[in-house]
Amino acid sequence: MYRHSGISRRSLEELAALRKRAQREIRTKLGPAIALLQIRDVVTYDHLEKELAIREKLEVMLTRLYKKLAYVRAIKSMLPPSLPPPTAPPLLEGRA
Repeated sequence: MYRHSGISRRSLEELAALRKRAQREIRTKLGPAIALLQIRDVVTYDHLEKELAIREKLEVMLTRLYKKLAYVRAIKSMLPPSLPPPTAPPLLEGRA
């Protein structure tokens, strides 16, 4: 067996397995709380306030765009039906 800092290779593998098992157990017991811990930097009052302001701006922009779309559709519905596209005259065969 190889030795690394006085710990045998087998014990390193056992430690890795124990660590994985402990992480799984923590995830199952704490579940949603872990997700909150992982996003703790994002869940601040300032960050949430900025995100809310951005969402409000986007909502205003979308409302304006919907109004423009409705206006364009209304104008388009009042236009007379378009004429069929002009057809090109038939090509005469034998002329170069």
